[in-house]
Amino acid sequence: MAKDRIVCGIDVGSSKIATLIASVDESPSGGGKINLIGVSSTPSKGVKKTQVVDIEEAIGAITESVEAAERMAGYSISQAFISLGGPQVESVNQHAVVAVSEPDEEIKESDVKRV
Repeated sequence: MAKDRIVCGIDVGSSKIATLIASVDESPSGGGKINLIGVSSTPSKGVKKTQVVDIEEAIGAITESVEAAERMAGYSISQAFISLGGPQVESVNQHAVVAVSEPDEEIKESDVKRV
């Protein structure tokens, strides 16, 4: 699995916390194949009607779900995609253009920060 990338998704809901850990085969012959290697679903705590009402309880429930999925997967995660829905969550599409400091060179961190 040297060419595999490990990804994690956590869905934080009012009734349950679901965690999935997957390996993504990024080798040329793997074609991006996804294999679920860790799954967990635990009762939600500290979340009511899609809002976090008790941060400590929510942290505990999320930690419990993540640790169970990690045990199943045999991996300890350091990053995750988080899903937390509700009417208070909204997205905004934006578009920005900025001139780069050196057009014939790589885009630098300072260029990105100006956007």
